Amino acid sequence: MAIDLDAYKKLKERLEELKEEFDKTRGVLESLMQRLREEFSCETLDEAEELLEKLSEKQKEAEEEYKQALQELEEKWGDKLKGVF
Repeated sequence: MAIDLDAYKKLKERLEELKEEFDKTRGVLESLMQRLREEFSCETLDEAEELLEKLSEKQKEAEEEYKQALQELEEKWGDKLKGVF
């Protein structure tokens, strides 16, 4: 089975496009991994996911503390703060 020249050229062109896309994607990935290392001290995606989970939990805790403090403030001073909240 012989492959014709046009099919070969198209295949070669597509291969070059895919290689170019791969190289760009690799460059973006390397850049993002460098940013993870520099900004968040994470060497792997697993470490980054663990950090994200910890930070998300801290955010939830902080939101709950804020809500509790606001509720206590409103209970204590609500009549004097009418219209502020």
